[in-house]
Amino acid sequence: MFLQYIGTEGSGSSNADLRNIFRIGRGTNDLYKKRDVKAIRSLRDRYYKWPTSEERAETAERIRQKYGFPNCCGMGHGTLNPLAFEPQTVDAPDYSGRKYGYSLSTLVVNDDRKRIIYYLAGWPGSAHDNRIFRNSQLFQKPSEFFSSTQYLLGDSAFGCRPFMVSAYKKPQGATIPRDQEMFNTALARPRVMSEHTIGIWKGRFPWLKSIRMPITEDKKSLRNILQIMDATVILHNYLIERGDTIP
Repeated sequence: MFLQYIGTEGSGSSNADLRNIFRIGRGTNDLYKKRDVKAIRSLRDRYYKWPTSEERAETAERIRQKYGFPNCCGMGHGTLNPLAFEPQTVDAPDYSGRKYGYSLSTLVVNDDRKRIIYYLAGWPGSAHDNRIFRNSQLFQKPSEFFSSTQYLLGDSAFGCRPFMVSAYKKPQGATIPRDQEMFNTALARPRVMSEHTIGIWKGRFPWLKSIRMPITEDKKSLRNILQIMDATVILHNYLIERGDTIP
């Protein structure tokens, strides 16, 4: 029942449809979802974790051999998770993002095997990717996540830091210098793995493309969304480790 719920986009994941498919009552439907989320999240420490120094070194070596970037241990990217309903909060306009209508903005960091090794969700859709990154533990406590020469790759939305190598921004009303353009072209090859990872994550769990849970002034409403999102991240990594691939 829970897989049907997170595997369906739009109204097909409504409680009424699930009750009709599985011939269960509203209370049973809600109870099953809560139990499943709790059970899946109990596997969090096994399937969602920041890699050890040895694992980061192995990732960096694979990326160096394939793309030529030394000491890179992952890629960072921002994405929007659309909301099906307008938030019932005083700050509802903040959830109006750059795309869609209302949405949540999420930072996703993946390795070269398309595992999600870090994410930060729950920000309103209008929040800039770099703002979310600056408020992450990666940014605030980099020594706990990176060795001295290790870094992530990101697009031009991110500010350049010793632990975040981002693409050059095109100057307004001017052309980008040739050497910077060549660097951006080289950077695009490994960085596209971020979009692949997010595409697979959302492709596996279409619930993420239209979250049909209202956000209210009750903090539990957003927390319930984030807990289900957490379960999808754990399942995504579980399937990666099981060898289940999506082209």
